[in-house]
Amino acid sequence: MNPARGEVPLIIDGEARTLCLTLGALAAIEAGLGCSGFAALGGRLKQLSASDLILVVQALLTGGEGVMTDLTTARIDPAAAARAVAECFEQALSAPFPLMTGCGLPFYAWPFRLRTSGTCR
Repeated sequence: MNPARGEVPLIIDGEARTLCLTLGALAAIEAGLGCSGFAALGGRLKQLSASDLILVVQALLTGGEGVMTDLTTARIDPAAAARAVAECFEQALSAPFPLMTGCGLPFYAWPFRLRTSGTCR
């Protein structure tokens, strides 16, 4: 587990697993929640159902471990899952980057941590 890479732990079925917000995870979350863009996603994340939370955790788990896992029957504490999801997004957004003009991102460039070769960057 490396918090500097944006990795966040979550206990799933009694085992510590690694969540990480990657570009692929973000795309899967946007598509799964039917959002088009960061503003819509931010509003949607405030109103997650249990099935939405599973979808988000599954995308972040794939980003963190590179393995697609079916979580529909997994034992996961809902409060811990919600905290881990929030922490993933917080870490991804916490390091401000210089303003990029013309990209449509307010104040900061989005600091994606892309997963390549088994690590988050």
